[in-house]
Amino acid sequence: MLINILILIFSLSFPAWAADRFVPKNAFSTLPLNASELEYLSHIDHIRMCVDPDWMPYDFVTERNEYIGINADFQKVFAERIGKEIRLIETVDWKQSLDYAKQRQCEILSSATLTEQRQAFLAFTRPFNVYPIVIATRSDQSFITDVGGVLQKTFVTVKGFAALDLLKRKYPQMIIVEANDARTGLEWVASGKVFGYLDTVATIGYQSQKHGILNIKIAGVTDVNYKMSVAVRNDYPLLLSIFDKAVASLTEADKLTILNKWISITYENRRDYRWFGYGLYGVGALLLLLALREFVVSRHKMRLQALNKELELLSNTDMLTGIANRRLLNHAFAKEIARARRYHSSFSVIMLDIDYFKTINDNFGHQAGDHVLQMLAVLLDETVRANDLVGRWGGEEFLLLCPETDLNGALQLANTIRQKIQQYDFGLPLIVTVSLGVAEYHESQSLEDLIKIADTALYNAKKAGRNQVKANGVQ
Repeated sequence: MLINILILIFSLSFPAWAADRFVPKNAFSTLPLNASELEYLSHIDHIRMCVDPDWMPYDFVTERNEYIGINADFQKVFAERIGKEIRLIETVDWKQSLDYAKQRQCEILSSATLTEQRQAFLAFTRPFNVYPIVIATRSDQSFITDVGGVLQKTFVTVKGFAALDLLKRKYPQMIIVEANDARTGLEWVASGKVFGYLDTVATIGYQSQKHGILNIKIAGVTDVNYKMSVAVRNDYPLLLSIFDKAVASLTEADKLTILNKWISITYENRRDYRWFGYGLYGVGALLLLLALREFVVSRHKMRLQALNKELELLSNTDMLTGIANRRLLNHAFAKEIARARRYHSSFSVIMLDIDYFKTINDNFGHQAGDHVLQMLAVLLDETVRANDLVGRWGGEEFLLLCPETDLNGALQLANTIRQKIQQYDFGLPLIVTVSLGVAEYHESQSLEDLIKIADTALYNAKKAGRNQVKANGVQ
């Protein structure tokens, strides 16, 4: 018997901190803006924003003109970091918001996905959130392991949904009709008028519970992702650059803080039905995999193993460079320290930082900076030994874990890395160099102590003129 995947909905309480504007506490930007961007901000009073007024849990404008949702929380962060008020422009629906953007009645859309049609009047930042497009069917339908096997069916999505173009491009044979809203589309599925509804997990969860459409389930996942970017009018390149830097400034902690707020569960004997159903799974792909877990265990054991490997890879990999992230580095350090204490052995770490990386971003753009980070990761991976671990510690900072390596061996490796990077052509009209700090582990040290020593050595290398290797004052 198939195990239905039930859509879980949480009753939430949200603070009404937002009315029609986000006013930052400080009237200055905390972002690394260049002179042109700062001058641009000095000449504007506020930034006008249009949103989809009825797209929970991402965007929603209440009867009291309070703007709430995931995107609202992100926009509040952007306003604080940019140092300018972001003011909501009232619209009746998403279509009118797009029309206002065309007519230049708002400078930004809170979030949108890049399409060919929209590029005629909008430009887009890097995505600040990515969600998979899933398929909701009636509860009595089988789980969809291969989307290609149901392309002869009829699907529905909301009119104007940006992912529609992406879906048609990915699945040209797919028959997709459009409904005026999510409720109508889900009702068509529940009544058997169409086979499946295409949208994100969070939207399906909210809309089905709000409107009492309970005989549906998440039956499959497409290969199409809905990428949420801030959309900026395309004749304002400096504003686009500013918002792109605001998006780039987001940390994983920032994102989790916002998402965790929206999946907080409250239990009340007496519910406030105005808010009933404002729920969210969190990060779409991750929680969808968890939701599917029992089904996959019972019917697709090998598929489950593959998904778990993919999930582990994603959680331990830096998405930009493809090398280990801070989470995996911390885990590897803990294991290496335990091994060193047990067998009275030692190991070394190398902390590496790109010299004048801000200058690269400011003069050549973040795309060039990202390219440097990616190529640097490749160079490091090619240079270290098979049992060494290379990871991105944060920003332009990398960390190398070198098992069974003393200080002298780590210094030799660090100098080899320094020279190799200095000689490499990154495709920029300047020479990219790095500074490195080296530290050897001793049995009495904690991980924090070891990292601090490496960080101090790195600071000394920077202070001494950059493009150098330091370890406790040794070059």
